[in-house]
Amino acid sequence: MPTFTDYKSVSVSITVRVYEELNDYLPEDWRKKDFSLELKGPATVQSILDILKMPVKKVDLVIINALAATLDQSLEDNDRVAIYPVFESLEISRVSLLSGSPLRRPKFITDKHLGGLAQRLRSLGFDVIESSKDIAEERIEMLNREKRILLTTAPGNFAAKSIERVILIKKADPQLQAAAVIKRLDLQGSINKSR
Repeated sequence: MPTFTDYKSVSVSITVRVYEELNDYLPEDWRKKDFSLELKGPATVQSILDILKMPVKKVDLVIINALAATLDQSLEDNDRVAIYPVFESLEISRVSLLSGSPLRRPKFITDKHLGGLAQRLRSLGFDVIESSKDIAEERIEMLNREKRILLTTAPGNFAAKSIERVILIKKADPQLQAAAVIKRLDLQGSINKSR
């Protein structure tokens, strides 16, 4: 089992599982599966993040033995720790104990047919770019980097196939469209708090 040289004196052995893009901070053989860590006590959730060189601002939720945890929560021998990144389609502010507000700040781009939806979402406090023409190939990389969610009526267009986050809009009325997006992404608690 790999060990970290900073923690030579073993007092706590835990099992850790890291989810989604946070796996990028792990050695290849620890990604997307349980792995063991041995920590010198007293050990906390923050100790794990420090060892893994995982920025706190990237972690939205930590669960220890099926219960939400804080950064200063102490770890005990045989604890099971799950570390989650930002939840994009689930509101976790009522369960996360790590920060005062969830890390997710959804950003959108609408296709050229959804100007009314863009205006409605903006009026609710969301970050929305309105595209007045087809989305150019060179913009797609930037939109993916910003983790923008494409709201589109045409699932077969080039942008919908290339942008990583896409929601197909089926309703015709902008108010119903906005309600569908808010429900789909569980954003009720984020209205007018997104900015």
